[in-house]
Amino acid sequence: MGNLTKHKIILKKSLKKIPPFGWAMQAAHFLFISRDWAKDQKYLTDNFSYFRALDYPLQLLIFPEGTDLSQSNKEKSQKYAKKNGLSPYECVLHPRTKGFVHCMTEMRKFKVAPIIINMSVGYVGGIPQNESDMAFGNWPSEIHFFSEQIPPSDIPTDNTELENWLTNVWEKKEHQLKEFYSKNRFNAPYMSAASIVEAYGEMKWLLGFWVVFFAWVGYSLATSYFYWWFYALWTVFYIVFNLVSNGTDDMAVRRYVKN
Repeated sequence: MGNLTKHKIILKKSLKKIPPFGWAMQAAHFLFISRDWAKDQKYLTDNFSYFRALDYPLQLLIFPEGTDLSQSNKEKSQKYAKKNGLSPYECVLHPRTKGFVHCMTEMRKFKVAPIIINMSVGYVGGIPQNESDMAFGNWPSEIHFFSEQIPPSDIPTDNTELENWLTNVWEKKEHQLKEFYSKNRFNAPYMSAASIVEAYGEMKWLLGFWVVFFAWVGYSLATSYFYWWFYALWTVFYIVFNLVSNGTDDMAVRRYVKN
């Protein structure tokens, strides 16, 4: 929404060193967690301190469920629900509250109080589960997005209340998505037809840009030794740098945060 350069995503650490996408995400300073809270808590605290030191208007995308909605993950979530006296879910997983609460605690230290945008995604014609689905074109025919803005005044400040608040949001998501899959439509106002046509126009421009960009990269590699060596040197740099360090994003944080 006009702030893509400020947009950071919390991802699993295994994606960090995948060439070239993980390297690009390092350069964009996405946040990579190892799912070991003893390590992740300090890692997140250091990175939030870094963003505050830069007076950075952070926009953070977090998936409190922590993973995808595969059958095995759904079974794990339902076992967790049974063990803790919670309702079993079919359309979502029970959220992991610890990381979310810590992120909110840290973001409240910024100059501007955090606003939450709650999003749900509904798929018509099948839900893609992994990379092979994308490779073989197993895409849904439609993807619907629901979003609502939650002001700071509606977000609890007490950590226990915040955990309960997130749990309640996910319970509502479960009912919301069950209703969606019965109608293939969210029970909410949709964009106007004119706005949808405008969005399609922007998507075509974006698709055209990336087609031209990758065509240019391929052409430059095939015809120019300069670009070939340029790409080769950057590839060697990232491979070596990731072997001897925790990545370019960690290097930036170390300059501002003392251990």
